[in-house]
Amino acid sequence: MSHPQTQAGPTPDAITPLVGYRCWTLLVGPGRWAALHSLNGQIVREVDFDDPLGQRADPWLVARCLNTDHDAPEEGCSCGFYALKSLSTLRRLLPIGAPRALLLELGAGPEAATFPIAGRVDLAGKVIEHDLGYRAERMRITEFRAFAGTEHPVMRFARRIGVPVGKSIPDPRASIIPGGSASGLGRLTPREVEVLRLLASGNTGMGIAAALAISPVTVRGHVQNILVKLQVRSRLEAVARFIQPDPPPPDEAA
Repeated sequence: MSHPQTQAGPTPDAITPLVGYRCWTLLVGPGRWAALHSLNGQIVREVDFDDPLGQRADPWLVARCLNTDHDAPEEGCSCGFYALKSLSTLRRLLPIGAPRALLLELGAGPEAATFPIAGRVDLAGKVIEHDLGYRAERMRITEFRAFAGTEHPVMRFARRIGVPVGKSIPDPRASIIPGGSASGLGRLTPREVEVLRLLASGNTGMGIAAALAISPVTVRGHVQNILVKLQVRSRLEAVARFIQPDPPPPDEAA
């Protein structure tokens, strides 16, 4: 896995940073390691959960253009750190899970777990503004926002790099979890929802075990409970129920 062409830099002097919102892919492996990737696959931070010292470092990153030697961002070029102006806009545009092609590029085997993670960032240095957000020269992560059902691995990762974790936010599928749903999802425990959410993001049993720091046997037990409660026969059916839980209401005009 290759590192991005960024480097830690000093806090900009006498600059009040702009605030933006970004999303990354958090990859958690079975060997007690995790890596935060930009959506283009570049590594932002890596941690080893067994390292007692952690991996905290100067939080500011300085963007460098991947194609030329100019400083990022530059008009007419796509370089720089991107961020949106509002969390609500980020949620509308957020993809669910990491594309399989990206996972293969990152070297994520079936034992690794991946899921999206949102965050608030400070932006400084040279900044180009557009309607929805910014493209900036300098960026630092100031807060992570875990999606409901993924709090455990996010908290583990955030503690290692010294970034606070704010209130969880629903991902675009979270609204299907309320109790009493005809889909049966309301009967699942919070941990079963975590397991089902990771299944829906394309993770294997080994990947889910790594993400939640539980054994594969425990994962299998949760999956079996999910199948029973949802009254389905396979993981594929359970994921389909999770993504589209209830049939559309009948047409009153029919």
